[in-house]
Amino acid sequence: MDNLRLGKALDMNASYLGVDGILLMENAGKEIALRASSYEKIAVFCGTGNNGGDGLVAARHLSSMGKKVRVYSLKGERTEENQRNFEIIRKLDSIELEYVTDSIQCVEIRDELAGFGCIIEALIGTGIRGELRQPVKSIVDTINASKSYKLSVDYPAIEADLVLSFHLPKTVDAEVAYIGIPLEAELQVGPGNVYLAVPGRGGGEHKGAFGRVLTVGGSQDYIGAPLLTAVSALRSGADLSIVAAPSFVLERINSDPNLIYVELGSEHYLNLGDVKKLLEVRHDALVVGNGLGT
Repeated sequence: MDNLRLGKALDMNASYLGVDGILLMENAGKEIALRASSYEKIAVFCGTGNNGGDGLVAARHLSSMGKKVRVYSLKGERTEENQRNFEIIRKLDSIELEYVTDSIQCVEIRDELAGFGCIIEALIGTGIRGELRQPVKSIVDTINASKSYKLSVDYPAIEADLVLSFHLPKTVDAEVAYIGIPLEAELQVGPGNVYLAVPGRGGGEHKGAFGRVLTVGGSQDYIGAPLLTAVSALRSGADLSIVAAPSFVLERINSDPNLIYVELGSEHYLNLGDVKKLLEVRHDALVVGNGLGT
């Protein structure tokens, strides 16, 4: 199993157990700081996601150790945990804060990095998808060109001397730090397991690659039940949702163009004669009973 997806699932299960993201971020940042604490001047590059939040916490811990710390931060919409730690950083005079909004700034940053013994990269982490965009690409090139010691957080965007992953190795050469994810997050079923059960979407899939749900139900007594089920299937992530119902029912619910309708031979109630037709309908999951009546 992909450790990137598994790591996210464990975070979700830990949160469900009461060990929320802000606590995990605090523990992660402290572990990062410990690995960089032998250096006196540290530059920390932070994105706007939880990976960047880990870097912000590390910057705070390093500053409390008496280190000279400068944070280079991307701008943009931040996760809740990142925003909370970013507001703390903004209040600390002991930490220098600089926004990076344009790749042109990297010319100046390249010169500045010569004075830092260690660079912490917490730009994207496991959120990396495809080609890097500007100004991140120029930032990565600038860090790679530096002779400073480079520490990458969780999943590297740079050529790092050390990749520090949390709970699970995200790359083959990563060092693993444990940040308080309970054993029960692995052993017990939680929201993360639901996340793992849903296939990841890469963008090149065909229609139907993420499941076809067939809902069989409805009668003259309960018309709307199969419709509600079929719509719920779409909202939960299914690609195709099919409703098979008696003609009396379909005539009254077939207004949603997102659904596929199969009219059964019976008029008011499902009967044994409909089974052959149902077996011909291609599907991955079957829901039977909603509104069938007695």
